[in-house]
Amino acid sequence: MPHKTWDIAIVGPGWVAGAYLEVFRKRDDVRVTHVVSSTGASARTFVEQYNLDAAVHDNLDAALADKSVDIVGIFTPHHLHAPLAIAAAKAGKHLIVEKPLTLKLDDLRAMRAAVRQTGVKSITGFVLRWNPLLQIIRQNVADGTLGDIIFAEVDYLHSIVGKTYTKAWHCSRETAGTSMLVGGCHAVDAIRFLVGKPVVEVSAMSTSR
Repeated sequence: MPHKTWDIAIVGPGWVAGAYLEVFRKRDDVRVTHVVSSTGASARTFVEQYNLDAAVHDNLDAALADKSVDIVGIFTPHHLHAPLAIAAAKAGKHLIVEKPLTLKLDDLRAMRAAVRQTGVKSITGFVLRWNPLLQIIRQNVADGTLGDIIFAEVDYLHSIVGKTYTKAWHCSRETAGTSMLVGGCHAVDAIRFLVGKPVVEVSAMSTSR
């Protein structure tokens, strides 16, 4: 049987997409064939920076029209995730969507409906699930090494303001959401991953200086 190669279209070629690309390049069954940005300029820069043999577009339609594309990776500002993911799912493409999935519950439900209706696979960018330390803790919980868990707490330090990769949209509620959605969602997902149960109550405190 011939070796399957998964063709990926990247939407939103920023620093997060670059981190994903590092992982893609460690596999011999994955290749990036399309890069999409709103103007096309950052897509061209991304292709040149990483020396990719990929087509450049200023909208997603051309990539979705390519039947060889298997997966669409969505790494845009958060408020753009939903329409892009829905369009990709309806085109029969599997999805990698960076967290948070979206900023509005109605959009999240629409994304879920599109994935279920089309039968495509999807994953959210909760990378802590692949952290070796968290995997060890999870195994210790699962096999009873830590006893019966009656209370669990996760502290997660996240900073994005003032970083070299910070963009204006990172600091806007309309495009990035709240501090819980930008960073705190990692903590919520981590505790669910560790104990294997839903989070029934979350309190978050954010400070700005």
